[in-house]
Amino acid sequence: MNMNKRIVTGAIIGTLGVSTIFGAMQIPVKAVEYKNVLTNESYSQIINEVTTTDATAQTVREGIEKEETVYAKADASGNVSQVIVSDWIKNYNNDAIITDKTTLNDIVNVKGDETFTQDANGEIVWQANGSDIYYQGTTDAQLPISIHATYKLDGVEIQPSELEGKSGQLTIEYTYDNNSKVAGSDMYTPFTVVAATMLKTDNFANVTAENAKVISDGDKYVVVGVAMPGLKDSLDLGDNTKVPDSITIHADITNYEPITVLNVATADLLNEINLDDKDQLKDLADAMDELADASKKLVDGSADLSDGLNELRDKTSEYTDGVTTLTSNLNDYIAGVAKVTSGIKTLYNGSGELTKGVSSLATGAKSLNTGLKQASDGVNSLVTNFDSLASGASSIKTGADSLNTALKQLEAGKQAENEAYATLAATVENNEKIIAALKAAGVDESLVGMLEKNTAGQKQIADGLATSGAQIKAGLSQAATGASSLADGSTTLSSGITKMKKGAKSLQSAMGELTAGSKTLLDGANKLNSAAGTLSTGIKQLYDGSTTLDAASTKIKNATPKLDDASSKLVDGVKTAADGGKTLKDGMAEFDRDGISKLIDTVDGKLGDVIDKFDDLQDAASQYTIFTDANSEFKSNVKFIIELN
Repeated sequence: MNMNKRIVTGAIIGTLGVSTIFGAMQIPVKAVEYKNVLTNESYSQIINEVTTTDATAQTVREGIEKEETVYAKADASGNVSQVIVSDWIKNYNNDAIITDKTTLNDIVNVKGDETFTQDANGEIVWQANGSDIYYQGTTDAQLPISIHATYKLDGVEIQPSELEGKSGQLTIEYTYDNNSKVAGSDMYTPFTVVAATMLKTDNFANVTAENAKVISDGDKYVVVGVAMPGLKDSLDLGDNTKVPDSITIHADITNYEPITVLNVATADLLNEINLDDKDQLKDLADAMDELADASKKLVDGSADLSDGLNELRDKTSEYTDGVTTLTSNLNDYIAGVAKVTSGIKTLYNGSGELTKGVSSLATGAKSLNTGLKQASDGVNSLVTNFDSLASGASSIKTGADSLNTALKQLEAGKQAENEAYATLAATVENNEKIIAALKAAGVDESLVGMLEKNTAGQKQIADGLATSGAQIKAGLSQAATGASSLADGSTTLSSGITKMKKGAKSLQSAMGELTAGSKTLLDGANKLNSAAGTLSTGIKQLYDGSTTLDAASTKIKNATPKLDDASSKLVDGVKTAADGGKTLKDGMAEFDRDGISKLIDTVDGKLGDVIDKFDDLQDAASQYTIFTDANSEFKSNVKFIIELN
């Protein structure tokens, strides 16, 4: 639409609301509530509603004014079957006699007892007696506005008589034809038509309209539309300019019932528009410069957009290659996650036994330490007893008895010691198995190293205990032999005591080392027992994390096909966008070249012509004041109400 077309149609449509249109027509809104405006029973009431004016307004007027309202009854397709004209002669001077002219037939006074006479030339003389005159009549004259209504149900044209009771998607188009040419020109009288209808929500839903507004209060839809038939041709605006000459209603219908559409037409509305302000033309010129600059920026912007989309299209392949690489390696990743999860699960299942074993190790180490202390005390006592035996042969028997008692104690302690040795050896073997499992599970190397060190020490101690245990056993055997042979002779006893003392010294020294090793073992076992709880908690957290990781891996695997599909769609979408960007770029260049530039040339050359034609239309509108006839001295105005039912 070029600028001269915009300023005219914008002034006609954009600056006038529905309330302004009704105000310019001077039609009370209540008038559209009547369903049968042409029935004999309601006609007089309608006349009263339409013609009632404010008394204060009458006091400031002079002379005689004739207001004519033309009512037309038409069927649902727009075919007119009856036309009744109502004339209101406003007698502001309170004249006793009023002489008027009319072409109506069957004239009747509809509001009063005033009489009239009429001659063959159409002159009609009323005995007004100072009152206003309200009369009506009929005519066969063609209306200046014709309406053609078409109906489509689910896209197929249908006669309105066949619609009742049906359901589906309905489209009704009301097309308005202007039959009134301005004398001596190709222009049409500038009629504005306002159409209104009410649709029940019981039968109509999802109502939309073209060239009309739709309002709903929950019980009904109110549709009000505007048409200006012939205006586009009168102003020679061209095919690219849209000036409404039709109203279209779309709706979903259920059990369709016939509707009533009231159409009010007048030529007065065009006179409300003023284009005499010359500053508007200057503003228009400035706006055209801004429009030209904006168009150039749009051309440059569309070119930049096209270049960017082309670059995006080129880079998209890199993205899709990355997606392909990712998805192809996902299977290996997921398989690795499954293996890690399986191993951690095994570790988690065995962590309870590990904790129990560590606890047993600590308990055994404590028992070992206690037993070794007792054994050490016994060895020290043995050494002391050996010294006592050497002091005199007289104490041999007593010493032999003491030795025999001590040997029995040593034998009992040795039994407990041997059991502790067995527990220690089993613990060492179990620790070695635990360390191997921890290594396989990938547990912290520092912790595993500590366990290896402690286990190595335990193994050394266990080996030493086994050796010393054998020595002790041999010594005890010898001591027992000596004790048995003690009675046989002091010489043998003395020799045995010497050997036993030597062995006891060795045993005492070994017991010191064994006790120190047992202390180290006990400290290590206690630390390991303390760390077992933390280790168990860590394994539990590791297990929970691996379970979450495994679930996430499954989701990633399930999402991979969607990612591949989305990548494919992205490539297609970017390609389409790039093609669209080129189309936009070319289109904007063409729009600037063939549209905006030509628009500026057109406005510069034709704006004056359009304004001149608009002035002529306003003159024609001001001259169209009566449909039938009137006394040339009267001020008159006319409006049309066409009811489709």
